Amino acid sequence: MQKLNEKRAAPRIKLPLLVELSHATLGTVEVTARDVSDGGLFVELEATELTTGAQAKVKLRSTHIAEFQHTPTVDVRVTRVAEDGVALEFKNKTAQHLWSSVERLRDELEVGKDYFQIYQLAVAVNSERGMLLVQQHGKWTFPGAYLEVPDQATDTLHEVCRNELGITPTKDLQPLLARTLTHMSLPEAATFCIAYLVETTDLRPQPATKDWRWIRKVTEFSDITVAFDLIREVGELVLSNLDKARDPRA
Repeated sequence: MQKLNEKRAAPRIKLPLLVELSHATLGTVEVTARDVSDGGLFVELEATELTTGAQAKVKLRSTHIAEFQHTPTVDVRVTRVAEDGVALEFKNKTAQHLWSSVERLRDELEVGKDYFQIYQLAVAVNSERGMLLVQQHGKWTFPGAYLEVPDQATDTLHEVCRNELGITPTKDLQPLLARTLTHMSLPEAATFCIAYLVETTDLRPQPATKDWRWIRKVTEFSDITVAFDLIREVGELVLSNLDKARDPRA
């Protein structure tokens, strides 16, 4: 019992399913299933002509780029019609058994085990080869934001540049490096972190915080306290590249 409680204590998310529902009056439509059990499922469907007792078919649609497993088409029966959807019952044990192949998707997902949070850092460099840092809670860092579904990575970073740094990128954002950040005692809180290089000609940014500075040398950077280890790694990488750009012979 203790192990079960420990497992359930981890941050979790309930994953909705995307399914195809087929019926003579509907054709084949793509719908969302948010309540799935061993006996059936409830799908979101408005203004339907389906009635209680109607026979239909459902198939799980993959939301991934690559197909990881075969998903069967199974027979179902309408057991209830509501304003926001219909309840479907698996017609027989065979259909119920085939649908169990999606057991992993029907279960709750655990953060860090089944999926990652994605955090993006904006590493701004100006035309005078300075790297912009901001201070948060007494430590220096690059501003960033979590990537939210279904936002595009570049859109999120442009918003960070505009709202957190007060700068305008002059070129396409370039990924610098990516790391998985986790903690030994809390592995489920893992975050996939990506740092992007942001080039700008703005020498007088207007960050959301009043504490900010341009850093131009690795030695200067090594004397400050950073928010976490990845900030140090990214900063040293960028400043080293800036040094090489100043002196191509280096």
